Order: sequence, then structure tokens, then C-alpha cells
Amino acid sequence: MRGEIVKYKITKRKRLRSIKLNPEFHQAMQRQLQAFRDKFGRDPEPDDPVFFDDDVDAPVPINLDSLQRQIVAVMNKACVSPELIYAYCRTGVIATDQNYGLLSPEDRDAWECAIAEYSRQRGAE
Repeated sequence: MRGEIVKYKITKRKRLRSIKLNPEFHQAMQRQLQAFRDKFGRDPEPDDPVFFDDDVDAPVPINLDSLQRQIVAVMNKACVSPELIYAYCRTGVIATDQNYGLLSPEDRDAWECAIAEYSRQRGAE
């Protein structure tokens, strides 16, 4: 099987769409579901966050600043190049060879601008 069909809720439009997940992403989502069960002792309800703050006793969304710091720490530990970390921080996008073509034109433009901005700043030092 190439990918699972999963229903997810788009909060702005309040409608369901189906997407195919690759096996790795599907497994990651299953681990996240299990983490929710382990933390709160129940299955998530429709309005519960998928990514929750593990430091609180109620299911609330993870703080995005905290999440970004965690992601940057992992990127540094993995020796991701500084310009890619900079572009992620500027855009919120992680572009790879595998997903670049799947990004919206706006996200690709923002990514490229952030990479160029990093290069200009490094050149000015």
C-alpha cells in the first residue's frame, strides 16, 4: 500500500478532505495518537489538538514558539545547514528535494527569498 487515506478537518472551511499519507507519516500520526491516549487516557475528540502541549493536564495546542525552538534544536543536532534553518524560521516551511515540487508557488517563493536573504546577510558581515 502506497499511502493511507485519512480524513482531516480544515478549520477555516469546516469541511473534510481526504489525503494520502506516505507510510512514514502515517506511522508518525499513529504514534501521536498513542501519545494522546497515553497522556490523557482517552481517544482524542474532534476538537482536540493533534499536537498538544505535553506540560499541561488538559489537551491544549502546543505553543508554536516552543515547537519552533524544538524543531530548530533538532535541525542543529542533525547538522542542517544554517541557511536552511534560517529559511525555516522565516517561512515556517521545511523544503526538501522530495517535497519542494509539492509546495505552493507562494511557499517556494518565500523559501527562495529567505535563502537569498540569508546569503545577503552573510555577505554583508
